[in-house]
Amino acid sequence: MSGFVEVKTAELQGMALDWAVTGTGCLTIEQNGLRFDQQHRPTVGGDFEIPYQPSTNWGQGGLLISRFLMDFSCDHTETIGAALCDENGMYLNDHMSYGPTHLIAACRALVTYKTGEWVCIPKELLS
Repeated sequence: MSGFVEVKTAELQGMALDWAVTGTGCLTIEQNGLRFDQQHRPTVGGDFEIPYQPSTNWGQGGLLISRFLMDFSCDHTETIGAALCDENGMYLNDHMSYGPTHLIAACRALVTYKTGEWVCIPKELLS
Protein backbone atom coordinates (compact mmCIF):
# COMPACT_ATOMS: atom_id res chain seq x y z
CA MET A 1 0.00 0.00 0.00
CA SER A 2 1.42 3.35 -0.97
CA GLY A 3 -0.31 5.36 1.72
CA PHE A 4 -3.54 6.72 3.04
CA VAL A 5 -5.50 9.91 2.45
CA GLU A 6 -8.13 11.49 4.63
CA VAL A 7 -11.57 11.71 2.99
CA LYS A 8 -14.90 13.13 4.13
CA THR A 9 -17.16 10.23 5.03
CA ALA A 10 -20.08 11.95 3.27
CA GLU A 11 -18.16 11.78 -0.03
CA LEU A 12 -17.16 8.10 0.11
CA GLN A 13 -18.36 5.85 -2.68
CA GLY A 14 -17.46 2.62 -4.46
CA MET A 15 -14.50 0.58 -3.25
CA ALA A 16 -13.42 3.32 -0.84
CA LEU A 17 -16.80 3.20 0.93
CA ASP A 18 -16.80 -0.60 1.03
CA TRP A 19 -13.28 -0.56 2.48
CA ALA A 20 -14.29 2.00 5.11
CA VAL A 21 -17.19 -0.22 6.23
CA THR A 22 -14.71 -3.03 6.88
CA GLY A 23 -12.74 -0.67 9.12
CA THR A 24 -15.68 0.04 11.42
CA GLY A 25 -15.07 -3.08 13.50
CA CYS A 26 -18.29 -4.65 12.23
CA LEU A 27 -16.46 -7.32 10.28
CA THR A 28 -13.72 -9.68 11.35
CA ILE A 29 -11.83 -12.49 9.71
CA GLU A 30 -13.10 -14.88 12.36
CA GLN A 31 -16.79 -13.96 12.01
CA ASN A 32 -17.11 -13.20 8.32
CA GLY A 33 -14.11 -14.64 6.49
CA LEU A 34 -13.03 -11.10 5.62
CA ARG A 35 -9.83 -10.80 3.61
CA PHE A 36 -8.24 -8.27 1.28
CA ASP A 37 -7.13 -9.00 -2.29
CA GLN A 38 -3.89 -7.74 -3.85
CA GLN A 39 -5.52 -4.40 -4.68
CA HIS A 40 -6.57 -3.99 -1.01
CA ARG A 41 -10.25 -4.56 -1.83
CA PRO A 42 -12.26 -6.41 0.84
CA THR A 43 -13.47 -9.91 -0.03
CA VAL A 44 -15.42 -12.62 1.81
CA GLY A 45 -16.13 -16.27 1.24
CA GLY A 46 -13.10 -18.38 2.07
CA ASP A 47 -11.93 -20.48 -0.88
CA PHE A 48 -14.55 -18.94 -3.18
CA GLU A 49 -13.93 -15.29 -2.42
CA ILE A 50 -16.34 -12.67 -3.65
CA PRO A 51 -15.96 -8.91 -3.37
CA TYR A 52 -17.37 -7.38 -0.20
CA GLN A 53 -19.50 -4.56 -1.58
CA PRO A 54 -22.14 -3.59 0.99
CA SER A 55 -22.70 -0.27 -0.78
CA THR A 56 -24.07 -2.07 -3.87
CA ASN A 57 -24.88 -5.65 -2.79
CA TRP A 58 -28.18 -6.01 -0.90
CA GLY A 59 -27.15 -9.44 0.37
CA GLN A 60 -24.26 -7.79 2.22
CA GLY A 61 -25.49 -4.26 2.89
CA GLY A 62 -28.99 -5.38 3.83
CA LEU A 63 -27.54 -7.37 6.72
CA LEU A 64 -25.91 -4.19 8.05
CA ILE A 65 -29.22 -2.32 7.79
CA SER A 66 -30.93 -4.99 9.91
CA ARG A 67 -28.07 -5.40 12.37
CA PHE A 68 -27.75 -1.69 13.08
CA LEU A 69 -31.45 -0.78 13.09
CA MET A 70 -31.22 1.83 10.33
CA ASP A 71 -33.87 4.46 9.82
CA PHE A 72 -34.31 6.05 6.37
CA SER A 73 -35.84 9.22 4.96
CA CYS A 74 -36.23 10.04 1.29
CA ASP A 75 -35.83 13.75 0.73
CA HIS A 76 -36.17 13.35 -3.04
CA THR A 77 -35.40 10.72 -5.64
CA GLU A 78 -31.62 11.07 -5.41
CA THR A 79 -31.16 11.92 -1.74
CA ILE A 80 -31.78 9.22 0.83
CA GLY A 81 -30.92 9.75 4.47
CA ALA A 82 -29.91 6.98 6.86
CA ALA A 83 -29.23 6.91 10.60
CA LEU A 84 -28.46 4.20 13.12
CA CYS A 85 -31.05 3.76 15.87
CA ASP A 86 -31.18 2.13 19.27
CA GLU A 87 -33.84 -0.39 20.31
CA ASN A 88 -36.25 2.48 21.05
CA GLY A 89 -35.89 4.08 17.62
CA MET A 90 -33.73 6.96 18.87
CA TYR A 91 -30.86 8.08 16.63
CA LEU A 92 -27.42 7.07 17.89
CA ASN A 93 -25.73 10.12 16.39
CA ASP A 94 -26.98 13.64 15.93
CA HIS A 95 -27.67 13.60 12.20
CA MET A 96 -28.38 11.48 9.15
CA SER A 97 -25.93 10.50 6.43
CA TYR A 98 -27.01 10.86 2.82
CA GLY A 99 -26.48 9.08 -0.46
CA PRO A 100 -28.10 8.41 -3.83
CA THR A 101 -29.20 4.90 -2.74
CA HIS A 102 -30.31 3.24 0.50
CA LEU A 103 -27.16 1.12 0.61
CA ILE A 104 -24.76 4.01 0.10
CA ALA A 105 -26.58 6.11 2.70
CA ALA A 106 -26.56 3.19 5.15
CA CYS A 107 -22.84 2.53 4.66
CA ARG A 108 -21.99 6.22 5.09
CA ALA A 109 -24.13 6.33 8.26
CA LEU A 110 -22.31 3.33 9.69
CA VAL A 111 -18.86 4.72 8.91
CA THR A 112 -19.82 8.15 10.29
CA TYR A 113 -21.13 6.60 13.50
CA LYS A 114 -18.08 4.40 14.00
CA THR A 115 -15.24 6.64 12.79
CA GLY A 116 -16.56 10.19 12.40
CA GLU A 117 -16.86 12.78 9.64
CA TRP A 118 -13.44 11.89 8.18
CA VAL A 119 -11.81 8.53 7.45
CA CYS A 120 -8.38 7.45 6.17
CA ILE A 121 -8.55 5.38 2.98
CA PRO A 122 -5.77 3.73 0.92
CA LYS A 123 -4.97 6.04 -2.00
CA GLU A 124 -5.39 3.21 -4.51
CA LEU A 125 -9.10 2.91 -3.72
CA LEU A 126 -9.89 6.49 -4.69
CA SER A 127 -9.03 6.18 -8.38
